[in-house]
Amino acid sequence: MVLYGIYGYSHEETAELLGVAPGDCLAIEDSVTGAQSADAAGCVVLVVPNDVAVPDGPRRRHIESLAGLGVADLRKIYVEMCS
Repeated sequence: MVLYGIYGYSHEETAELLGVAPGDCLAIEDSVTGAQSADAAGCVVLVVPNDVAVPDGPRRRHIESLAGLGVADLRKIYVEMCS
């Protein structure tokens, strides 16, 4: 499951609203605090650059852009990161 943040809700709350466990989600983040929140919830984190660099982490992958990526690509990234 690709987890998009819902403004005002944590990653855990968003996953709960969707009926999935945070660990079964790929969170797409562009900020340090967003990536930290996703990490704390147990999500796998795909980091897309913005104004401030986001540090590497054990369950994070950095990519330059989401342009050209589809759902199948995001699923493949999630599976690779979980294996």
